Amino acid sequence: MHKRDIKQELKKYIPNLILERLEKNPEPISKPFSEEYITAFLFVDIVEFSTLTEKVVSQYYNGLEIISNVLSIYLEQLIRIITNAGGDIVKFAGDALFVIWKLKDPQSERELVENLYIAALTGLEIQNRLFQFDVGENIKLSVRVGISSGKIYAMHVGGAFNRWEFVVSGEALSRAARAQRSANPGEIKISQYAWQLLEKYQYGKKENNKFKLNVPSRQERVHLLNRPYFRDYQLKDSVLPIMKNYVPRAIITRIEEGFDSWHMEFLQVSILFIKVGSDRMKSLSQIDKVQEIMRTVQSCVYQYEGSINRFGVDDKGAVVLTAFGLPPLIHEDDPKRAILASILLQKELEKIGYQSKMGIATGKVFCGTVGNEVRSEYTMHGTNVNFAARLMQVSDGIVCDDNTYHLTKNDFRFIEMPPRKFKGKLTEVIYYKLNIGL
Repeated sequence: MHKRDIKQELKKYIPNLILERLEKNPEPISKPFSEEYITAFLFVDIVEFSTLTEKVVSQYYNGLEIISNVLSIYLEQLIRIITNAGGDIVKFAGDALFVIWKLKDPQSERELVENLYIAALTGLEIQNRLFQFDVGENIKLSVRVGISSGKIYAMHVGGAFNRWEFVVSGEALSRAARAQRSANPGEIKISQYAWQLLEKYQYGKKENNKFKLNVPSRQERVHLLNRPYFRDYQLKDSVLPIMKNYVPRAIITRIEEGFDSWHMEFLQVSILFIKVGSDRMKSLSQIDKVQEIMRTVQSCVYQYEGSINRFGVDDKGAVVLTAFGLPPLIHEDDPKRAILASILLQKELEKIGYQSKMGIATGKVFCGTVGNEVRSEYTMHGTNVNFAARLMQVSDGIVCDDNTYHLTKNDFRFIEMPPRKFKGKLTEVIYYKLNIGL
């Protein structure tokens, strides 16, 4: 492949915020930094997708394949609606998307309200077209949508081996997340501050404690939601190494070997979910705190040749999804590597004043690209991803599933925990706590 081809392929995996910066400033990143933006923010989340995954995988021998196809079909439709309306998908978070409309003039309240209106109309379009959407196999999917406005912090953190993680936080995200959680499937919820702005500029009004948006004619709606939008940033060849720093190595390896990045495979992977928190984290707009956590996670995970798949922060701390066994770093002892990395990470985080909770699960997961030709993401889906997250939630240290325990019990000491019911599991499940003290 020519460099130009690689550059075009990599663009799909990078938000507009980064591409726009690279077009203006193609210099390599030398240190972590944060940028502030005023945005209209749309948070869209597929309803009960993890529960659906558990159900399908338990009922069908090819359940993981069915789920990966279902997700690809639905996300392709979702992404097309969003990008046609000019939305910048800044983050994929499992089965959720964070979308922004950034202001050209941060001081313009009118521009903010106009972007909010586009975001609200985009949410309506999503619900009109994708509520109870039939994706085959007798499966219908829906989403919840939350909309807000305000400040976001776009952080570039990490830097170990020139790997940079792009993290979004701030009031706009928090407000949209709260609005989304209060919505029913098929609904759109708008934050109170965003309501007030839309009402002020007569884009809608409040009736019976609900906000009623002024919906334009179909012709006008088509015009508003189909903006000229080609992501055609003019990037110099010199930015290619910088672009690679934001894209998973699995994708880069395939492209450099001459393949396109559209690839799905089912791999035996050890998932390590990490929750980091501390009373020191009163303001996650402070990049030094986020950088401190990210660099520590990178150094520990990379030492055992693991991969960081997702990193997010909120007012309660940071959550990191890592994996051991993703290409090109596949080893026979990946479960052992996941545990060794978790032990080291727990110690290193404690040294700098952070508590952590970790969950590990090993098994087959779907690994590959979801999205479309405009915006894509390398992701993992499967019951083991879900279960590692649930183990993390109940952990008071490092805990793992039965499979990880049996694959590593000769190398570590564990305490068998009492059986308990986990969401998505039909029966109570035994899990194991790592006993580091012995």
